Amino acid sequence: MNDELAVVKARFETEAQPHGERITALTFGVQAWCEVHRMDLTQGGKTKTVLLPTGEVKWRTTPPSVSIKGSDAVMQLLREKQLTRFIRTKDEINKEAILADQAAVVGIAGITIKQVEEFVIEPFNSQLDEVAS
Repeated sequence: MNDELAVVKARFETEAQPHGERITALTFGVQAWCEVHRMDLTQGGKTKTVLLPTGEVKWRTTPPSVSIKGSDAVMQLLREKQLTRFIRTKDEINKEAILADQAAVVGIAGITIKQVEEFVIEPFNSQLDEVAS
């Protein structure tokens, strides 16, 4: 059964690929247009969601996240700088504490705090009428 399902799934994925590529291209086009007209669409930045006749577009900023490279070296630096509140007792870096006090770790090699803005398109649901033949 799984082998037959895999064949059917592969067939439909192949058939859907051009549509997915078209959706991707259209999404980039809508985003480019929205970025150019962002200040007008968002009333000078007062809103992050714009209702359009066929759906809505949104600009959303993800929550900040901490990535650590070379955690042993970062822990040693935190200890040297007496920032042990960012080290958990089981000797792992407390990313939540870093996010809560980001200014304290500025300049510490190996700690990067990143945050990105996402662009979202949400079309409204539409129903297609069945045509009887």
